[in-house]
Amino acid sequence: MKKIFLFGCSFYFLVGIIHILLGSLSPYIIQEYQRGLHDLSFLIFFQFTGFLNGVLLAPIFVRRTSHAVVLTFGLLLILITLLGVFLFDMFIFFIIMGFLLGFGAGTLETTVGAYVITQYKNAKGMNILEVFFGLGALLFPFLIYILTERYTWHFPLYALFIFVFALTCMWAVYLRKKTPDTTSGQTADQVEPTASAIFEIGRKEKNILLFLIFAFVYAGIETNFANFLPALMLEIGAGDISVISVSLFWTGIVCGRLLTSILGGRLTSVSFLIFSAAALTALLLILAYFPVHKTQLLLVFFIGLSAAGIFPCAITLASLAGRPFTEEITSFFISSASLGGALLSFLIGWALDVSAAAVFPFLLFVGLGGLLLVISAVIFLSGLQKNKQSHLDM
Repeated sequence: MKKIFLFGCSFYFLVGIIHILLGSLSPYIIQEYQRGLHDLSFLIFFQFTGFLNGVLLAPIFVRRTSHAVVLTFGLLLILITLLGVFLFDMFIFFIIMGFLLGFGAGTLETTVGAYVITQYKNAKGMNILEVFFGLGALLFPFLIYILTERYTWHFPLYALFIFVFALTCMWAVYLRKKTPDTTSGQTADQVEPTASAIFEIGRKEKNILLFLIFAFVYAGIETNFANFLPALMLEIGAGDISVISVSLFWTGIVCGRLLTSILGGRLTSVSFLIFSAAALTALLLILAYFPVHKTQLLLVFFIGLSAAGIFPCAITLASLAGRPFTEEITSFFISSASLGGALLSFLIGWALDVSAAAVFPFLLFVGLGGLLLVISAVIFLSGLQKNKQSHLDM
């Protein structure tokens, strides 16, 4: 379990890099191929479309084969796609690359996530994985900055290829020494799903649908806030801190997830979601109207800190509510999140295009944060009602 969990952390680190890869390199890609800013939304959409397909198909592959086979497929797909950087020099390749990298990342994330949730049965394991996701998203932009200052913008992609190649080699060595229980396509908490059984789960656990909507909205906030933050900071006249603002956001995410990983067993509750969503919404609202740039950086950090534990807590609650179909619920949750990241990117891009005031896109994020708070409250009240009904039946 320890070795497979360490590989899971490495896979999540890689997924974190892929999530911000095209967004971080988009200024160079747009300039190199003489594209417009609207192509940023286009690239992000295709990346998350690939991610959506990956997370939806991964549980099917796991049922038919094993966790090890699916993880190997995801790694090899990412490795082969990055190899194309050495062979192709055209804008259309980056669209295709975004889709394939997204597919591979989705395969890795949902497979590792479902496996860890069934082992830990609380948010601690997911929080640790999400720490490494945040580290990947935080550190790779620094590597991009360092390499592009001294070399061309292609060098970060070369470095990523080397990292994935080394990780794939270590994974291959591990598989030669693996134990049977790490490759089973079915965990102890899982049974072969049937249509009637899944319908029964859906009928009894109405909150699962709310969790899926929650995932859609949350990913729309986290992903697009990070991707569009530099452009938003430029719009409010804070161009001197636009790049570092993204790093501070992910620093807040990493610090928050380190804290919640320590307290993970105590923070798997809807009350925690309500508190985090309220803090996130309030901080976004303050950021929309606060004119002092240095204080804005502090606000961006605390926005990341407040958002840090939301995703691990929500996906754990949703997956445990859907037992014994943990693989499927985890897949649905992450796919809903990827769909939110893709579709809401167009909403934010549209707001940037049509609004002369930069406050409008910020207020859209505030509205989405308020929606998270409402959904969390509905889930909480539904849980209270269910517990009350259980006591009455007794």
